[in-house]
Amino acid sequence: MSITLYDIGSLRNTLRDTAYHVSYHDVLPSTQDYLIERAAREPDGTVVVAGSQTAGRGRSGKPWISPPGSLTFSTLMRPRIQPQMAGVVQAAVAVSLCRAISGCAMCNVTIKWPNDILVDGRKVAGVITDISIQDQIQWVVAGIGVNVSCDDADLSLIDSGLSYAGAASLIRYNQDISATDILGKFLRIMHPYHRRLAAGDTSGIMSEYRLCLSGIGHRIAVHHGDHIIQGTLLEVDDYGSILLKTDTGTKPYHWGDVMPSYS
Repeated sequence: MSITLYDIGSLRNTLRDTAYHVSYHDVLPSTQDYLIERAAREPDGTVVVAGSQTAGRGRSGKPWISPPGSLTFSTLMRPRIQPQMAGVVQAAVAVSLCRAISGCAMCNVTIKWPNDILVDGRKVAGVITDISIQDQIQWVVAGIGVNVSCDDADLSLIDSGLSYAGAASLIRYNQDISATDILGKFLRIMHPYHRRLAAGDTSGIMSEYRLCLSGIGHRIAVHHGDHIIQGTLLEVDDYGSILLKTDTGTKPYHWGDVMPSYS
């Protein structure tokens, strides 16, 4: 079952000591686009949740299908950090989501660079970030989609399998999984990061991200534009880029999709 207005009412009570302001809509084309359009006038910590989306989107303009049983929301942040450190915000969101899902699903959860959340190598959630920069970062809107209790038949329509080894729903790992619990736990975990970033503090975030990351030390393939680059994943730097050792040398990659198989 997808999240409802009643669930949000209960959640607001548990978040009264945080900076988050949660609003709910039965249906939106995209929580991400909705919040981006209002980012200039909405307060820091605004969270927009949709019972369902009709035109969600993922990274690189890919559509993000939100079948029944999905959790879809976006949150607004105003970090006081330099633009080149924007990747740290995405890392903080991914770490918070990874830990929230781990705590609710009671299974081993990892991050596939840069922001896919995997269980047993299958994608259960993803993150997208949009940023406004005018000399400094004005705002970051982070959009999140989680497959909580979706049917396998619906999940099979989500992606061709290019960027991950199929999608999975968290209900297969915990029959009592709740979208409300995941959202509440995520916001609780994210709140200290949110406050630190608002104060300009990025220390330690990338170290925590690396601890959650899969593939370090393994040979991987990266879908980068029209090319597929193969090499050994050596490290993720303090800006969120991967360092890949290939047959022609070692090079950082700032964006791309790691393909599913490691060796």
